[in-house]
Amino acid sequence: MSVEIKPAKIAKVAAEMTVAGFLLSLPGTTGVTIVHHRQDTHRSLEADPEYEDFVYKEMRVYSPTPKIWADVHRNHHRYRDVSLAPFMRIARAIDWMEANPDKAKGVDTPPDSYLYLDPKVTTFSKQDVLDIGHSAEEDLQKRTKGLCPPPTYYTKEKLEKLLNPTGPMYYYTRHKRNTDYTQEEIEDRMSRDPHSPLLVPDENGVRAVLLRNAFLYSDFSHMLRDIPQLRSPDLQTGEVIDHKMVRLQGFVDGTLEAAELVYKYRNKHEPGDDLIALAAGLGINLIKLGFHIAGGNITNSYGHAGETTPTSIIQATLDNQYHLVVNPKQGTASTDSVTGGVVGKSLSAFTFDEVGGQDAHHKFPNRIAYTLRTGFKGFIDAWWGTTLEALANNKDFPYLNPGKGFPGVEFEDRPDMPNRGVLLVEKRRVEEAKHLKILQAA
Repeated sequence: MSVEIKPAKIAKVAAEMTVAGFLLSLPGTTGVTIVHHRQDTHRSLEADPEYEDFVYKEMRVYSPTPKIWADVHRNHHRYRDVSLAPFMRIARAIDWMEANPDKAKGVDTPPDSYLYLDPKVTTFSKQDVLDIGHSAEEDLQKRTKGLCPPPTYYTKEKLEKLLNPTGPMYYYTRHKRNTDYTQEEIEDRMSRDPHSPLLVPDENGVRAVLLRNAFLYSDFSHMLRDIPQLRSPDLQTGEVIDHKMVRLQGFVDGTLEAAELVYKYRNKHEPGDDLIALAAGLGINLIKLGFHIAGGNITNSYGHAGETTPTSIIQATLDNQYHLVVNPKQGTASTDSVTGGVVGKSLSAFTFDEVGGQDAHHKFPNRIAYTLRTGFKGFIDAWWGTTLEALANNKDFPYLNPGKGFPGVEFEDRPDMPNRGVLLVEKRRVEEAKHLKILQAA
């Protein structure tokens, strides 16, 4: 018995499943932008509790612990595109040597400048390292509640390694599964951006994050899951969750829901039709999850691809090597892809503004729309955020309301605003970029 394979029919079924997976992913995708991002992370919106529960349920395969997405994203804002852990460790060593001159005998005096602390700054002065390191230390101790105290003793070898690094100290490292987190691993993760293209060792960091963002995200989120005391107080849930079971249940529910839709769509009710619907539902659910993961990967790669042009986004996708140019005014890798031509505008629209308007969003995370413009121009820049803002301010639409922010907290001290040390790193990046531009023009 031969089975006739019809390519056209296979292509049609594949296309239908892809469209179905995309459409079924939209409630979760848009829910992330409303609940996880604007409500939980930045408190710029307040959503209806029933809708909030729906989003948490819809996205449990991707983020089984409610609000943990927000904790990861706050760290992204607080340490945007930098790692301050190297600065902190060198500052600790210098402070220890000054406090313990007898024990530090035989070790060279700390140098006046330091290499390999940032991908966009060649050298930092000793004073810069101390200022940045102390700022990171203060933040770390506050957030870890004393879980990461400074060392009380250094060997000569350790001091020399810290004071005279021979290679980049800011790249991501992976935690070995099923082992306890070391203090150094906790410090690294709490003091850096969880998923910046600048902090991966690849020659094309944008493409690296595009392909591996989910792994970078989970590296930090798993630590917060395993050590609950590291989570932000206002994002604690007190729940003890079996993450594997929650993910499995979410996946099964998603598959059954898709299968039910397929069964109704086929409307044949012939023998074996339920099995066909189940198989199709499984495929559609996998496609749906693929869109969810792709959304995060696209946002965190292209959203921090630096200064963009109509061709740079394509180069960042295809080239093995890509020189990321930081924002010349801010010193961050955050992009404003709405200025990146048709490709940039399309990316921004497709990701519900999550790629576009990053410059404005990082400056003013309290804003619902990621743009400083209003009216029609604001809508063109950030169609999704502008729509949400209009709905939140509409008294006849009770499902969304403006958020209350962080009462009693100064704007610059919000948990989604950059650490002071980060601002100093960015300042040095801008200065070096200007210097290089002058040299190139000479």
